[in-house]
Amino acid sequence: MVGYGRALHRENEILKTIRAFADAGLNFIVVGGYAVSGLGRHRFSVELDVIVDEKDLDTFTKILKESVFEQHAEGAGFDEAN
Repeated sequence: MVGYGRALHRENEILKTIRAFADAGLNFIVVGGYAVSGLGRHRFSVELDVIVDEKDLDTFTKILKESVFEQHAEGAGFDEAN
């Protein structure tokens, strides 16, 4: 059950992140596994794939850094911090 707890934690963090984006009034589109799951066909995914408006990139970056995510390289994606 340890794996299940970790997966549930990840799901909760992803949902909180999406809510933070929406609460900030940012325009974004969820794509990939989470988008498919949102349509009712669960698909395992370990990352949240989003398309963002370039003009809002600094705000997206700030929200991610304030949550449980850390940036590994400039221009690259974010991963959940350990």
